[in-house]
Amino acid sequence: MTHRWVPTTVALVAALVAVIATTVAAIAGNAGDSATVTFPNADRFGPVEISAELYVPDGEGPFPAVVQLHGGSGLFDQDYIWAAELRDMGYVALVIDSQGSRGLAYPLSANAHNQTIDFYGALAFLQGLNFVDAGRIAIAGWSQGAGAALHMVRTDTIKTPEHRVQRVGERVDAIVAFYPRCMMADGFDVPVLILIGQRDDVTGASACVFTARHAMNMQSPGSIDLVVYPDATHAFDFEFLADPAWTAAWAEKFPGLEAVAGGLRSKRHFYAYDAAAHADSIARVEAFLAEHLGRASAE
Repeated sequence: MTHRWVPTTVALVAALVAVIATTVAAIAGNAGDSATVTFPNADRFGPVEISAELYVPDGEGPFPAVVQLHGGSGLFDQDYIWAAELRDMGYVALVIDSQGSRGLAYPLSANAHNQTIDFYGALAFLQGLNFVDAGRIAIAGWSQGAGAALHMVRTDTIKTPEHRVQRVGERVDAIVAFYPRCMMADGFDVPVLILIGQRDDVTGASACVFTARHAMNMQSPGSIDLVVYPDATHAFDFEFLADPAWTAAWAEKFPGLEAVAGGLRSKRHFYAYDAAAHADSIARVEAFLAEHLGRASAE
């Protein structure tokens, strides 16, 4: 598979060159630590400076990489916990802050289109780092970010006009989607792993079951692995939902949320941590990425 990224403007390329040089200097000698980095996104009407956290495994690389897209409520501690997990598996992890980079705070959020053009900027940024294998990059998304990732690789997405969300097709190798809002799709360009709870009353598992069946019937170019956890809800991998002190503080801060036994509840939705589903998801993500990205330096 050939991986190419075509910059939208000459100015964007020049900006990326400067950012990459600065980042390499900052990270050199600090493998295993995380570093805050910035890069311009691929907004053709005026790039936005995006902040992200970069996690690098120990060793020389080049390493495959995973770009993380957060949910509609923005970043949580769990996003960084996942990044550390991915780093320990042997992947560079880049946690994009699409919300904070735009000066937004919960309940305001960056939308899926914002996350897509942020990803394009992240892809160009990663492909310029000498410790990243530019030909082996995946996306991991949660909720809204997962839906954005799936949309980018669906085979039936309309590519024009340019300001619409576009596919990344042959620019990434795999997608990991945690509890996305699944859409009708005839297929996906790359292998996809979808992880969702049967009790998810936010995005809904039934839509993902339908999407997977339809795409397979349409002979999707990319494989589709769908895992539905019987007792899990939305955000089943967020460990802090098991902490009564955290849920109480969150409910006090944001009207409309109520701390209840086992998690958080809004008027329509319930969020709870599921330790068994979380543990299984870690194992499945590791196996999936190992199969489709490999590890360490390119063979």
